[in-house]
Amino acid sequence: MSSESNRLVDYWSDATWLDYVITGAMVVPYFLVTSLLGHGDWLRQISVDQRLAVYGTGATIISIVGGLGAVAVTIYIAADGERARAVRASQNRYLRRNWRALFVGLGVSALACLAAQAIDVKHDAMSSRIVFVAAIVFAAWRFVRLVWLFDAMINVMDHDLTDIPRMPAPELGKAWSGKGQK
Repeated sequence: MSSESNRLVDYWSDATWLDYVITGAMVVPYFLVTSLLGHGDWLRQISVDQRLAVYGTGATIISIVGGLGAVAVTIYIAADGERARAVRASQNRYLRRNWRALFVGLGVSALACLAAQAIDVKHDAMSSRIVFVAAIVFAAWRFVRLVWLFDAMINVMDHDLTDIPRMPAPELGKAWSGKGQK
């Protein structure tokens, strides 16, 4: 990656609030355009029963991703190499902020899907669709953050595990040392 890309990723990793801004920057124009054009809003075109099923399925999938996040934290905690300890010591504030943002964000997204399910009514289905789409987009960004964080930690752990020097082979005893010299 270029240094500019690295700087952008570093900024994004430090500013967990950016996921909210990016979500708004994607969802608001989507609904403005679909409202003005009168089409393109795929949730408007399906029945209420289908929408409610989609909202529930969204909450379920987001919850599963949150469970994967818990597995990722377990792997992070289990990392005990020199580099992993150094990363924890020097970056603990940023790591904790990212892990917390992941769990809070995925929880909020799952609850928003359930809220969309609760507020979807025939005369005002727009509110529920906005809440649902925002929840899905936000969860997608938090999933990207989860993958990035998990990949970074696995990379550190891999280096810790592969950089361990090999132990010297044991000395052969007298019974074995003479067998190859016939």
